[in-house]
Amino acid sequence: MKKFIFVLLFLFMPFMIKAVDIGITDTDINSITFNDDWVYVTRDNYRDVLANYNYSEADITNTYNKWVSQSYYMDAFTKDFSCEIFLIVKDETSDVYNMNDLSDSDVYKETTELRNQYKAYNAEEDIFKVGGVKYLKMSYLDSNLNVYVIDYITIINNTLYQFKVQKGGSAFLSSEISEIESIVSSTDYNIKSNSNNVSTNNDTTGNSLISTRNSNKKNNNTLNSALIGAIVGAVAGGIAGLIIKLTKKNKNNI
Repeated sequence: MKKFIFVLLFLFMPFMIKAVDIGITDTDINSITFNDDWVYVTRDNYRDVLANYNYSEADITNTYNKWVSQSYYMDAFTKDFSCEIFLIVKDETSDVYNMNDLSDSDVYKETTELRNQYKAYNAEEDIFKVGGVKYLKMSYLDSNLNVYVIDYITIINNTLYQFKVQKGGSAFLSSEISEIESIVSSTDYNIKSNSNNVSTNNDTTGNSLISTRNSNKKNNNTLNSALIGAIVGAVAGGIAGLIIKLTKKNKNNI
């Protein structure tokens, strides 16, 4: 009987997908879960991964410097190179401490200027909610690059977190979106209380519901300006070509 059970386990083993939890240091993210279909590069393992793709020491240093300058903390991609997810993390300079504290209508209200920037792409907008975390979701086609993009944007502990997902050539399949959103959903944040940091009111006049918060930061701008600087046009940035570089290096060394 034991032998029979062992044979069954052996037969089904190739179909079992192993999940890996990765942490993102220097952020509020405790872990993100990926299965074996994905390769991930973070600021912790970038040197080993890039060296595995025969990057020179100079290339590794230059790539890392781009990550720092553009606030990239992770690049994950499928092993068939069909889909890619970037994680962008920036210190927020607005009066929003946690996007979760805003109603859906207030999220749209506070990101009006940002969403106007997406109109050039005819972006579809939505709010994606999971596990107590609220994301602004923007989906569009960058026709210049022939790249389909989905942005998931949130603010946690006065820090902006953006998952930028991109796929070249063809639109996302529903199965791909489900897998992507399972990864975004798996993100475990260390969410702190926003007491003494931000307060809201019930203003029904159409004005912003976010009150002014005293801050020692040098740039205490609005939510709109902070988000726009982080997001719009990021696909065209130099760091967004990492997966293309990896493909050209050595696709068989995963």
